Amino acid sequence: MDKCFFVKYVDENNYCKLGTHVDDTLLTGKGQTMFLEIEAALSAEFAGYTKQEGDKLTHLGITMVRDRANFAVTLSQTAMIDDLLERMGMSDCKPETMPYGSSLMEEDESSPPVDRTEYLSAVMSCMHLTRCTRHELFFVVEYLASKGVAPKLKHWKSIKRVIRFLKGTRLYAKVYRGRDIYFSLMADCSHAIHVDARGHGCIEILMGRTIIYVQCGKLKANTIHST
Repeated sequence: MDKCFFVKYVDENNYCKLGTHVDDTLLTGKGQTMFLEIEAALSAEFAGYTKQEGDKLTHLGITMVRDRANFAVTLSQTAMIDDLLERMGMSDCKPETMPYGSSLMEEDESSPPVDRTEYLSAVMSCMHLTRCTRHELFFVVEYLASKGVAPKLKHWKSIKRVIRFLKGTRLYAKVYRGRDIYFSLMADCSHAIHVDARGHGCIEILMGRTIIYVQCGKLKANTIHST
């Protein structure tokens, strides 16, 4: 595995943390002198190095806005949703009020197959949004991702419904508040909701009232009852 996170620490008033993803970096820390040293090193090593600074930054499709007065940071992906809508030819589509309906997990053997590459492209774009800022879509997107081996028209219509829901909620964002520093964990499981009688489980880790981590998936074993 490639190293992608680096820390330089002198003391509590002088430290930097650098995260990398391909050719994008995110630098944070404390101590102006150290920041300037690292920026100078990056500029000398990489041609065309540019930077963003201030209270509004965009990194890997995530727009981060810092509200110093209210001790809050807002994360949103409106631009990425707009790009997805354009790529899918759905910029003018009618928004959906719910990301999926009651028939989501019903099998339809008569549904014809669809192009797997196009299907997975749409699903993985939604998965990135889901993992970063739109955690409420984790269940439906994870379920549709599990159909990526042999997707059918029914699944294609379902992922397009998710995208129509994103169209209507493109301005949604999650907010981290500096005073909400307590952590909590929530877990739940739905019994036998899959066609093979397996259940579906989910855990969430929250900082204050905001989700910071979600793991959701089909259970590996069948259960006799839910309690």
